[in-house]
Amino acid sequence: MAVHANKEIKMVKVVKSILVLVIGLCLAPSVGHANTLLIDQTLGAPDIQFDGSFIVDDNNRMAPFLVSVFAEEGNCLRVENTIVAAGGDLRMTIISPTGAVWDEDDRSPTDPRPLIFADTTGKGTGWYTVKLSASADLAALPASTNFRLLYGLFAQCPLGQADPPKIP
Repeated sequence: MAVHANKEIKMVKVVKSILVLVIGLCLAPSVGHANTLLIDQTLGAPDIQFDGSFIVDDNNRMAPFLVSVFAEEGNCLRVENTIVAAGGDLRMTIISPTGAVWDEDDRSPTDPRPLIFADTTGKGTGWYTVKLSASADLAALPASTNFRLLYGLFAQCPLGQADPPKIP
C-alpha cells in the first residue's frame, strides 16, 4: 500500500508542476513588435496620418519614436512631420532595407518640421524604418512633444523634390 501511495504522491506533484507551467505560460505577457507597421496600399492616395508624443523622463532622456513603413522599389516615399508642439524640434531619419539613410532636421531655417521625399529606386522593396528623435538644435528637451506624421507613396517624386540619401 505504501508503494502505491508514493506513486500517487509523485503523480500529484507532476500534475501540479505541469499545471503551474501551463498557468504561467497563459499569464505571461504577449510579445509584440517594438514599433508600428504601416502600409499605404494605393499610390498617390491621401497620406496615412498618425499622431504621436514624446515624453521626457526625470533624467532628461527621450527615447526615439520608431515606425516602419512599407515601400516598393522605385516608389517615392514621402514622410512629413506636420505639427510640432511649442518647444519641440524633431529630427527625422529614414533607413531603407538596403541601409540607405535619409536624414532631415529642419525643412528650412524658419520651419523645424522635417519632410523627406525618398526615391526608393535601387533601395529595395520592404520596410523602411522612420525614426523621430530630438533635434541637435534643441538646447533643452521639453517635458513632452506632440507631433503628426503623414506617410504616402507616389509613383515618382515631384520634379526636383527627391532628397538624396545621406548614406546611399
